[in-house]
Amino acid sequence: MEIKDVRKKNLNLLADEHGRAEIAERLGYPDTNYLNQLCGGHTDMGSRTARKVEERFQLPRGWMDYPQQAESIHEAAASKAAAPLPQEVVSLLALIEETARDGVLTAEYAQLLEQQIRMMTTK
Repeated sequence: MEIKDVRKKNLNLLADEHGRAEIAERLGYPDTNYLNQLCGGHTDMGSRTARKVEERFQLPRGWMDYPQQAESIHEAAASKAAAPLPQEVVSLLALIEETARDGVLTAEYAQLLEQQIRMMTTK
């Protein structure tokens, strides 16, 4: 699944939970027109908008970029409020975002990185 499809699906999860009007309001949009385009797949969500959604809904950075389940919205917001990220992690996330924006971090490399992290955290 491409990142544009993942973000669209996750935005629709948020819309089911909060409604498009509330999302538009929190993002500072005058109406739901842009959200309707994003939710319908007529416009792709960029990184800046994805980060803005995460910030305004108190979701962890990168949450919009990975497939989510409806119940994970509440869990993610709760975990973000409970534990701030160490500076080293914030720096790593910024580097990952920068290399992805520059086209260096391809989907294949991102999957490999994700696999490595999951292997390190599996008990």
